[in-house]
Amino acid sequence: MRRRGFTLLEVMLALVILMALLAVMSQFTWSLGQGQQRALDRLDRQAAIDAIIDRISLALDTGTASVQGDAGFRGDSTSLHMFLSQDRPDSSHAKGLGAQRAIDIEFDQQKHAVQVSGGEMLPLGDLQLRFYNGEQWQDSFDSVEEGGLPTAVLVEAWLHGGLADASEADIPPDRRRVMTVVGAWRQSP
Repeated sequence: MRRRGFTLLEVMLALVILMALLAVMSQFTWSLGQGQQRALDRLDRQAAIDAIIDRISLALDTGTASVQGDAGFRGDSTSLHMFLSQDRPDSSHAKGLGAQRAIDIEFDQQKHAVQVSGGEMLPLGDLQLRFYNGEQWQDSFDSVEEGGLPTAVLVEAWLHGGLADASEADIPPDRRRVMTVVGAWRQSP
């Protein structure tokens, strides 16, 4: 009895089918990894926006207009410097119970990243800040010149960069938030 083996053509055909299946599986795995990375990048960018909104809200709730004659709240369209009341007294008697801590928000347009108080750079596409003084929206704000904190702060953020000037483009921001000083919206004119 004679056994029949595989021919060279059958072996090559099996190898071609196996390689095609491996190529499809590797493409699927790569796509899955890219999708996961995009989702993680989006979460990082949203965390950066949440950090900015949290710090500005805290500044409007506990901030001060002046710290030893300097502005306690000063900002422009891409940066913000503010002082917050600490949640516990400072240990030095010189500063007393009214101790302040500085918070800085700096958006780097070249790197498409934001830095909060000297921490690590957080990825963000674009950022636009505007300030309401009770009468009009402004692109910059100084609490000493204005005589107090802004009535409201508008934060507009785009998750992905590449826009020459996102605020003038037809692309709406991914996140927009208006924060007000506690009770400011109740004040009558």
